[in-house]
Amino acid sequence: ISVMERKKEFGLLSSIGATKKQLSYTVFFEALIEGIIGIILGICGAYIGIGTVILIINNLIGDILVLKLNLVTNIVFIIIPVIFMILVIFISALVPSRRAAKVSPIEAIRQNDDIKINKKKIKTGRLVNKLFGIGGVVSYKNIKRNKKKYRTTIVSIVMSVSVYIALSYFVNTAFDVVKMAKGDYTYNLVYTSYTKDYNLNYNNVLNFSKHDTVKKYSVVRTSIITGNFKASKDFKKYNAYMSEEKPILNSVTFISVGKEEYLRYISKLGLNYNSVKNKGILIDNNIGYDTKKKLEVSYNMTDNKKGDIINFTSMKEDKTFDMELASVTNIRPFGYENNYGSLVMVISDEYMEKLDKLESVSLYVESKDPDKLQSDIDKMCKDTEGCYVNNVDATVKQMKSIYTVIAIFLYGFIIVISLIGITNIFNTITTNMTLRKREFATLKSIGMTSKEFNRMIFLESFFYIFKSLLIGIPIGVLLSYLIFKGFTNQVLFSYKVPFKGIIVSIAIVCLLIVWLNNYSSKKANKGNVIETIRNENI
Repeated sequence: ISVMERKKEFGLLSSIGATKKQLSYTVFFEALIEGIIGIILGICGAYIGIGTVILIINNLIGDILVLKLNLVTNIVFIIIPVIFMILVIFISALVPSRRAAKVSPIEAIRQNDDIKINKKKIKTGRLVNKLFGIGGVVSYKNIKRNKKKYRTTIVSIVMSVSVYIALSYFVNTAFDVVKMAKGDYTYNLVYTSYTKDYNLNYNNVLNFSKHDTVKKYSVVRTSIITGNFKASKDFKKYNAYMSEEKPILNSVTFISVGKEEYLRYISKLGLNYNSVKNKGILIDNNIGYDTKKKLEVSYNMTDNKKGDIINFTSMKEDKTFDMELASVTNIRPFGYENNYGSLVMVISDEYMEKLDKLESVSLYVESKDPDKLQSDIDKMCKDTEGCYVNNVDATVKQMKSIYTVIAIFLYGFIIVISLIGITNIFNTITTNMTLRKREFATLKSIGMTSKEFNRMIFLESFFYIFKSLLIGIPIGVLLSYLIFKGFTNQVLFSYKVPFKGIIVSIAIVCLLIVWLNNYSSKKANKGNVIETIRNENI
């Protein structure tokens, strides 16, 4: 680019006696100076960049790393890039130096070879003429005159757009996975006591429910009961292993959630304690996967309704009893928002006392300070077996921190790729505009108005944008779909076209190209028309 821009300068040097060897040496020496400065700045930038990333990683996920990361220097990883860059600089300077050496003084000064017009090779098509008129035809031919520059610009934009769409989709999907991991939980800590002594478990849980950090809680006790529920059509659809014509659901989980949460729960359902304390509230919905639509779906497991009387059998002592359904609902009590897979019957604490209960008791908590609560539980459990604590907040924070680190690396990569692309585009477009000073001056001298000139530049920008986005967006969408296929092995969700990434990339490309063309055209048009033509034809 530098040699093309300074072709006239090399022609003048050649005309006053500069040899081919001297011209080649000039190009190599300039490349050497730029290379040394670039390599030094690159090494310094690498140290600053890597040091910053390590600092962020240690702050975000230092707790889950075995050892904290430290910035160390391995001379091999400096020597290898330096050697590689020297080779790149040498190859980059070799071809331009040969071109500079071959410059004919007269042709270089007159710049006869800058624009080569071959009518037969440049085709615009009828559509361009129909949509944009003669101005569009001229603009399209202008950008196709030098196919190398045109293709270089298009490839740079396509790479930047497709990589941005794909990697932004990955980052957004990763954070969606974090949200799915947290789900609709309203609690942030779960404590389960599962010693063989039921009374000890229950008392431990009750004690921690009064902790000073607890804002809201439910004490969940469980009993597994068998009962004959009529399975719905959807249950059979999403559970293909059920072979019976009218399949029956036998197992149901009875739970009590503590008097405070039970009163809050039945209030949500519009029920009265005295009328439901000896009845059951059936939570009937489950989550299935529709293989045709490739979506998670919610469905009812049974055909039972409010008022149905179900016969149950206790699994421990084989006792039978009847229970009326006070309500059939999809609403779940605090602590059970994401427990799917089986039928759940919510009953009062009063009724739970009559049933054979499992030994384990769980406390679901919304805490002001889950870390402090976990610390106090851990102290109590230090010398006791049968304790389980799940700090939901801490788990989600860890996942979020890990994905944030990944996002930093990926966005860093996007920025580097984009900067390379932008630099390439900037050099190509600005050089192209500078070399066309004479052409612009000639067009104005034969009557082209400022309005027509600006329209020509705008249409050139439009053709760059249209072609690059036409190729870049489908490639980006395809790459994002491949990333989605990688995620679906672990998480069930449907593919969504990354419209946000597409819109952002379109906006950035449009602003960049329009700004660059306007900047370059203003720069190229600073001089007087007559002076420009005269100076360019010396």
